[in-house]
Amino acid sequence: MVEIMRDGLFQQLSTTSFDGLHFIKEEVNDILQAINQDGGNAVTSVHGRVNDFLGNANQYVEETQLSTQKMKELFDQQISGTNQRLQDMRVRESQHAIHARDLEVKLTELGEKEDNLKKQLDEIANQKEEIGLLLQEDEKQLLDTQSAISRIENEVSILESNPPLSKDDLAHQTNLKKELETNLQDLKNFKFFP
Repeated sequence: MVEIMRDGLFQQLSTTSFDGLHFIKEEVNDILQAINQDGGNAVTSVHGRVNDFLGNANQYVEETQLSTQKMKELFDQQISGTNQRLQDMRVRESQHAIHARDLEVKLTELGEKEDNLKKQLDEIANQKEEIGLLLQEDEKQLLDTQSAISRIENEVSILESNPPLSKDDLAHQTNLKKELETNLQDLKNFKFFP
């Protein structure tokens, strides 16, 4: 009878996810008490092993939840910062576009003055060249701003689909999960009677 209860206990522990073990803790304790009553002193060490396993599982769940919360906070900060940069870039893009249009209007006006004011041709030609260079510079800045916006939008998309996880958190969770699986295997292999 003890072997059947033990096998049932291990089956239940094996098929329950780590984060769901706290839901069956009372039932596990009832089974352990029944095994202790039927099996006597030969099975008392199993109670400690099961409690260690449940404690490790609880620690794993708590650390996983904490890590998830930390990742969410970091992700939210990164999204907020990236969105702010995106808004700033869009404002700059708008300002560059307005400035470029203003420069184009001035360039047109200077072209008309050139036809009407032949005496001031040299001066107008110099102004036209300077404004042309400014226009080219603003167009380059406009293209750079648009390119930066595309990169930021891509970053936002990547961040939204792949929240960052620190290597230390990932390694710690992996090690803890391996330890839990080893503990569970120990429990499965435990023999009540030599």
